[in-house]
Formats: sequence, C-alpha cells, structure tokens
Amino acid sequence: MKTKQIQSSLNEFTGRHLVLIDKTAKKASINSYSKKVGINFISSNELSEQVGVSQVLGDSDGIIFEELGIGIVNDMPEEISMLMSSNGSSPFYYSEPETYVYAISEVDYVKGFKDAVNILYDALLEENRIPSQETKPVIETDQKSTWGLLKTNVPNSSFNGRNVNVAVLDTGFYGIHPDFEGRRIIGKSFVNGENWDEDRNGHGTHCIGISCGSFKIEEGIRYGIAGESNIYVGKVLSNKGSGTSGGVIEGIYWAIKNKCRVISMSLGSRVSIGQKPSPVYEKAGREALNYGAIIIAAAGNESRRPGFVNPIGSPANCKSIMAVAAIDKNTKLGSFSNGGLNLDGGKVDIAAPGVDVLSSWTALDNSQLYKRISGTSMATPHVAGIAALLCEAYPNATPEQIWMMLIQNAKGIGLPVEDVGAGLAQAI
Repeated sequence: MKTKQIQSSLNEFTGRHLVLIDKTAKKASINSYSKKVGINFISSNELSEQVGVSQVLGDSDGIIFEELGIGIVNDMPEEISMLMSSNGSSPFYYSEPETYVYAISEVDYVKGFKDAVNILYDALLEENRIPSQETKPVIETDQKSTWGLLKTNVPNSSFNGRNVNVAVLDTGFYGIHPDFEGRRIIGKSFVNGENWDEDRNGHGTHCIGISCGSFKIEEGIRYGIAGESNIYVGKVLSNKGSGTSGGVIEGIYWAIKNKCRVISMSLGSRVSIGQKPSPVYEKAGREALNYGAIIIAAAGNESRRPGFVNPIGSPANCKSIMAVAAIDKNTKLGSFSNGGLNLDGGKVDIAAPGVDVLSSWTALDNSQLYKRISGTSMATPHVAGIAALLCEAYPNATPEQIWMMLIQNAKGIGLPVEDVGAGLAQAI
C-alpha cells in the first residue's frame, strides 16, 4: 500500500517573537541598535533560580540569552521588522513567531487533532485496537527489569550514570515519589504559578523515571536507567501539558548553565510536509553541543501507520538535536511514530522502546505511582538514560562523541532508516 502523508500547518503563535543575534557582535553594539529601534532588552544574567523570563518580560520588551545568541521579544512587529532591515549592519539577523509546544503523548495528540482526521483515527482505532494511555495493573513480567530496559541491554551495563547531570524538560516531577528518596534533584519552573516538584500531569515524572529512575519499590522491578545521575527538572510545560518555544529555549539555557551533559525533551509541535526546521532551535542545539550538552528529543506521534505518516516534529527535526522514534516489544515500529519524510531536516537518528512502557507516575492526579503509557516521549528518555551511562563511562567525551557512540552501538532491527535511523539504542 502506498503511504500517504498528512499535511498540516497547525502551529499556534503566542504573540511574542524569537530572534537570532550575532554572537560575535559586541554587547555595546547590540544595546545601541536595539535602543535605536525602540526595544529595551535585558540580559539573561538578570535571571535567577526564582525569577524567570515571564516575570522579567513584564518590565521590558525582551530578553537576550548571550550564551545562545537568542532573544525573546514581546509583540512589537514594527520594531522587530526594523531590527531585521538594516542592510546587514544589525546584529539581529533572523526572527520567527514563538509557538506553543506540547508534551508528546499519544492521548494528547488524539485530543488535539483536526476533526476530519479524528473521524479517520476512530475508524482505525476500532479496526486495529491501537493501545491507549489508560492505567493498567502494574504487572510487568517475571523479569527484574521492564521490557524496554531488556531490549536496550541496560541490565547488563556496569554503569549507572553516577554524577552525570541529566536535565529533563517537561511537565515537572512528582517530588515526593518514594522511589527517588535521597536522590540529588534540582529543579526550576518556567511556568507561572506552577511548582516544578508538583507534576499534576504525570508526563514529566514518567520520563524522569525512565531516564533517571532506578527500582520500583513495591515489586523490585527496575524501570529506570541512570539511577545514580543528578536529576535536573525543568518544568517548561504546564500541568495541562503545554508550553512555549521560548520557555523551552529558557530551559535549555538553564540546563547548560547547570552543566547538564544530557538534555531530554519529550515535547514539540507538529510539522507539515516541506516545512523546514526552526533556525532558532537549530541554533540552540548547536550552542548546547558547544557547551557540552547533547539534546535528545521525541520524533513525534502524529502518524497512524500504515496509512498515514507525518514528518518528524519540531524541535527533533533539527540536525543538532537527536531525534528518537518508538518501537514496541516485538521490535516493530510504533504505529504513531513519525518518519523522516522532509529532505531539508527531519532525519530520525535512533529508536528506543516507546509502546506500553512502565515508569513512575504522579499521585497528584489521584492515580497510582506507576503507569504504562506509549509514545516517542517514552522512547526519548531511554536514549537519554543510555547517553548518561556513556557520559559516566567516558567523562571526557564531547557531546558529538557521545552522539556517535549512541549511533555506532545501536542495533540494526531490519526497519527502514527513515523510520528508525541507526536502529535500536543499546547500553554498553
């Protein structure tokens, strides 16, 4: 059957803009030019662990992250246009609207999709019985580790991510989860009015459990990979599972300032056929690499295979960010997992377990402490956790070398490279 592609342009804009700034330009030149066009920027150095962008933007027109060469500007279309139109003399050389981003989970996607595709999906669901994200009894197998860890060779590794800083940018973390007692956990919320350690969504807690958790207390089942890593929780998504691209940029900046070597992002927005990667996210990914961090992101769940395949979402479609696809227990591609359809960006780099995955959850939604859910969101922290093991094993390795080791160690699984990249991620 010939594969069809769903084409959509569903980005929602916040009203603010993201701008790129020449990092070689002198600070005096940046200040002088911005004032000339009427924009009052402040520096990201004025942020603190208590104060974020949303607070300081209330007293200024924009903020500049010097280390990234990226700025966020309030809705000032005329002034932003002037910034970009100076015959090459301006240190500001690109702008794009700030968009909303979402936790990448199968249920969130289904809720947000367009009506026509909803009808089609319902028909496919009835025919194929695609697994949903509902809570199931916590009964894994007779094994001492989840199927995802077994598939990725984690139990055979002699490493546990000791002292490696791992940042998970998501909906936060359930701070009193008993499995994480005694762990070094540092967090910051980038969402107004919501604490980083009160994850009322569960998505972030689940992803942190896979990448950085250790053992499930009740039954002794291991579901986490880098059990001795330092956990950095960046709450860039609200309890409803939504945030902004500017908030993600701020989270990346926070992570590299805290010397995180791995940044896991199970979030993003949909991309249409032919849509190019965001230069802002691409710049953030490159700068993260320069500062010693590898960003690993979910490829997205907009596909409904075999009939419909969507291209990799943003920001995973950037060349400087590792894109992760999802496979199931039978080493088959997840029906929802996006593919590398866009030639100009959007290459799948690697695959990992992402269907019916058990991990930690939040009791703040009156649920249990563990849950199975599906999505490239679950595949991403598998790769992030394995990256942390590699960082422990090779403490002097560059992010590019960690990236290459992930690719070289991946196991071929006989699926198309546009769907799974180098293959199934493997721990050493």
